[in-house]
Amino acid sequence: VSGKPMAEALTLQAATRFSDYSTFGSTTNSKLGLLWRTSESLMFRTTWAEGFRAPSIVEMFEGYRQTSIPATDPCNGGGAGLPGCEGVPTTYTQPEPNVPASVGGNPDLQPETSENWTLGLVYTPVSAPGASITPDWYDIQIDDTISTYGAQNLLDLCATTGQRCNFIEREASGEIIEVADGPINLNSTQVSGIDMVARLLADTGAGTWNFTLSASWLLDFTLKSTLPDVSIEEVDKVGTASNRESYPKLRAMFTTEWKNGPWGVNYKLRYIGETEETTVATGPREINPVFYNDISGSYSMDNGLFVRLGIDNILDEQPPESLTNQNINFDISTYDPIGRFMYAQLGWNFGD
Repeated sequence: VSGKPMAEALTLQAATRFSDYSTFGSTTNSKLGLLWRTSESLMFRTTWAEGFRAPSIVEMFEGYRQTSIPATDPCNGGGAGLPGCEGVPTTYTQPEPNVPASVGGNPDLQPETSENWTLGLVYTPVSAPGASITPDWYDIQIDDTISTYGAQNLLDLCATTGQRCNFIEREASGEIIEVADGPINLNSTQVSGIDMVARLLADTGAGTWNFTLSASWLLDFTLKSTLPDVSIEEVDKVGTASNRESYPKLRAMFTTEWKNGPWGVNYKLRYIGETEETTVATGPREINPVFYNDISGSYSMDNGLFVRLGIDNILDEQPPESLTNQNINFDISTYDPIGRFMYAQLGWNFGD
């Protein structure tokens, strides 16, 4: 529908997909989407969709191998009465900051299924050409989530609750022989949040300015798993940090780009919000927000050649210390491990 009162444009999208797997049988998944432009300046959009992901060949059939994983044993010194440390001698001391583990595939894995909702709008005011704002809310429910507990989580869970201790094998002395840490199906994962992007393009006599602000608010990230006693364990990840994964409530990035003829300058500010990590030994510990500043300048020639000079992480911001990331002492998946980084680039843009 188009050109109607309160409906400059109205579009309904519908789709369904049928898949057949030799390992899991068949599945049908559908999707509905709606775009509604009420005026030249305002458009709403929403989507409902079903998802399906079969476990990969590696997740199911990778051969088990021995490795060592950084982890702190909460049963050190007998575990001070923790229920999962019963039988561990008080004379036991973890010999090194790694524990022996076996990792590999799990042929009993089941597919992940999901239900997803999104709702958002696009606002492009006629009175301010070049300006736009697009907030979007999302909610995702994943069932039979394929994941791993992680050696540290297994050790902590066993020690504090007595659950899943069958994944941990010890000597009579208390020393860990093996932690079995392969992929499993958790009960479900619930994730929701808000993503927002705001842009402003301004053409002045001194060149063209392009400002962009993007932000992501994490409202909910809950992992649910069924324990051996059939009880449901819920773990809220929002605002937490653990081994090689962090879930700050807010991440944001602001960029400014200036262009005037062949010259260009780009500045970027990146923000990673605060988190809290917890270990059995030390309890909760706050990790402060981190800011990164990047800048680059470029010059483009008429024949398509261009040169760019830049500095990432101008202030040489170091990753915050982490006690849950043994050996390297920081979360390499979230923070910049390089420090200040200078580069020069020579490129060639081919014709349109």
